Amino acid sequence: MMDWSIPITAVLLFFSCLGDAANSCSSDSLNLMGFNESKYISSPSADNVVLTQMTHSFLALVQPNKFPTDFVISLVNNAQLFIEKSAIEKILKYMVGFLVCVVVGVLYIVLVPVIGCCFSCCRCCDNCGGRMYQKQTERTNCKRKGFYWTLWAITLMILVGNIIMFCSSNSFSKGISTSPELINITASNLNIFLNNIPKEINYLIEESSQPVNKVNSSVNDIGPILIDMMLENLGDSVNAAKDSLIKLNNVSINIGVQLENLSNISMKFRQNQDVLETNLTNIRTQINSTLNNPDCSVCLVEGRNILDKLVPVTVFPVLPSFNDEMNAINEVKKADLPSTLNKSMASVQKELENTTSNLVSGVQHELSTIKGKIQSVSQNIPLTSISNITSEISQIAIKVNNYIPVISKASNYSNTIGIILSCLILLIVLCNIMGLLLGPLTLKSSADPTERTSGANCGGTFFMAGAGLSFLYSWLLMVIVLILFLLGGSAYTLICRPWQNNELLQLIDTPGVIPDFNISQMLGLDTNLEISQIYNDCKNNSALWSVLQLGKKTDLNEILNISKYTAGIKDEFNKTNLNVPKITFLSDNVRASMDNFTTQIGKIDFTPFMEQINKNFTAGELDDAAKSLETLASKVNNQAVKNQLINEAKDLRNLQNWTYSQLMTYKVVLNKTVQQLNTSAASVPAIINATIQNALNAQDILNQNGSSILKAESREFLDCQLGYFQTYLTWVQKTVTQDVARCKPFTNAVDSIETVVCKNVVNSLNAFWYSLGWCLMFLLPSIIVSVKLAKFYRRMKYTDSYEDPSPRIEMTPVMMYTNSMLPVKT
Repeated sequence: MMDWSIPITAVLLFFSCLGDAANSCSSDSLNLMGFNESKYISSPSADNVVLTQMTHSFLALVQPNKFPTDFVISLVNNAQLFIEKSAIEKILKYMVGFLVCVVVGVLYIVLVPVIGCCFSCCRCCDNCGGRMYQKQTERTNCKRKGFYWTLWAITLMILVGNIIMFCSSNSFSKGISTSPELINITASNLNIFLNNIPKEINYLIEESSQPVNKVNSSVNDIGPILIDMMLENLGDSVNAAKDSLIKLNNVSINIGVQLENLSNISMKFRQNQDVLETNLTNIRTQINSTLNNPDCSVCLVEGRNILDKLVPVTVFPVLPSFNDEMNAINEVKKADLPSTLNKSMASVQKELENTTSNLVSGVQHELSTIKGKIQSVSQNIPLTSISNITSEISQIAIKVNNYIPVISKASNYSNTIGIILSCLILLIVLCNIMGLLLGPLTLKSSADPTERTSGANCGGTFFMAGAGLSFLYSWLLMVIVLILFLLGGSAYTLICRPWQNNELLQLIDTPGVIPDFNISQMLGLDTNLEISQIYNDCKNNSALWSVLQLGKKTDLNEILNISKYTAGIKDEFNKTNLNVPKITFLSDNVRASMDNFTTQIGKIDFTPFMEQINKNFTAGELDDAAKSLETLASKVNNQAVKNQLINEAKDLRNLQNWTYSQLMTYKVVLNKTVQQLNTSAASVPAIINATIQNALNAQDILNQNGSSILKAESREFLDCQLGYFQTYLTWVQKTVTQDVARCKPFTNAVDSIETVVCKNVVNSLNAFWYSLGWCLMFLLPSIIVSVKLAKFYRRMKYTDSYEDPSPRIEMTPVMMYTNSMLPVKT
């Protein structure tokens, strides 16, 4: 006896032991997926046997009583009831519908041959229509047509039943021949299902590597993880210090860049001013020479004012070297303020890694232990019993295959017998159809009955042949119908119908019906299992855990309670003393660099420099001097002097344009740069003070609360690691109770047996005897109508005529003769 709860319980015990490890905080990152849908072989569908519903309706009318479950149980428990009168009365009462049908069948079997013999003798004595004479009346044609169409309707009904006989016979033989294939497919599907159970268990075991690997990865990085968690907890204080350091570093870099830009621009400004002075001096010398020309009497007097405007007045101040300021800035850059906090936290992380080295090794040891458990679980699960079951199923399939030749012969024999029986009915149908076709085609209604054509006479003979064949073997066919009715009808009402209604399974569930049969004990379970309930649950494709009610024997919640297995990990964490060492964000050197930076930047004074560069470049406007020269040229009579003065005016304007395009541009840039420097320098003290304050605040918080925060975060880290396994175990619980070993293939196997027995065999058999009985019942009116109709087509020996009713003279009978016949008195 096999305890089926052992494999599943062993697996669950293994899963619960996986709680002895740590994991990462994002348990949602586990990629736990369900099983892939198993691909089973599709079973061929049962044939839709013709007349199945009508046959079932007839059998329901014959046997309307429910399946006698209580009576069967009492008979099984006490076999002596079979000989008791009360039991026999119950059986007869239950089978009263079958008894009535049997009586009808027996009467048919007895009466048809007796009536056939009497009818034959009667006709031999020229009675019962045996005398070859037909009286002609005014309704003769009407009667013939009535009998004709009535026989057509009856024949068609027989033909329909005969066609169904052929179809049901073919379905019966096909159902027998395809039964081995269906059994092999069912066996293959059961083997696929049973072989999938170890695969599903191994899949659950293999998926345990996900939380194990996650824990191992997280524990190896415990230092950075705890530092990140601690910094996230500190939040604003550390972020404020970090932002201040970055801001101060950026300001120092910007000031250095601006000072360099100022030096470069001022140098270029100085160079361009030198060019201005040189060009202006040259032009002034040239103008002075022109004014002193003897050919210009008015030039010297009016040109003195012009020369006074052409004197450079701006003397560019010399900028300081900014060496001290640049040195202070370089010291701040060298301090690398943004990295001071990271360096401090890196020292904490290094100290933390040294402290947690034993913790890491302890957790990794637990993980290695779990890996050993993983390898041993599949070995401890008794899966050999599944192999035994699959081998037994394979043996059954092999035995069935050994009988395939026998089954094929039986299928051929049954098909041959069915065709022969169907052909016997078809022969009668053909006789009727030949008579119905030959008679009307060749008969002349106005012809004398003794002069009917050979075709009409042949049609009448076919009618009599059909009637004779009906008398000859219809009663034998009724014997077959009666036997098949008792077999097929009883099989349907006592096996197939209760099977479809689950009444048969409920009967099997009743204690004592099958001696020593208890499905719960066979499976080694203490639960009260029923075959019918297992069948219904498996029909819904439920998992074996719920179908076998393993939860009543094994408390899955208790097994998967992770708190029972986390004591070792918690002890490892509790033994580890996590402390944050004293840290200093801003060293004395860094503070001194910051103070020096503030002092040097504060010494810069750009006021004299800006006053000087904002002065005019010359004593007067060059454009005004050019206009004065042009005015003076208009007063001069000497053309050469006039041209010199005009050209010198043009030179002044060109110099004026160059001054505005070059020197004025640099002048604007210098002003903007100095303003930016003043703004940046003014913000430095406040930024440095804020940076120092924020850094000290963060430093004090870390030194005072860092250890407690770190311990709290380590506990949260532990809980998060265990959350991986909790997620995994929850998935395992859901998978085991809902997905592992979905047992619909068992239901399909039972349904396959029902398909073989009931749908392929019993239904076809019932359809065959029902259609045969249908034909036999319609043979009775067919006999009567055929005999009646034959008189209207066969050639009579004696004539008769019909005349219109009118006054006529009564005549004495006379003797009428036909060729080769003796005289007969009419």
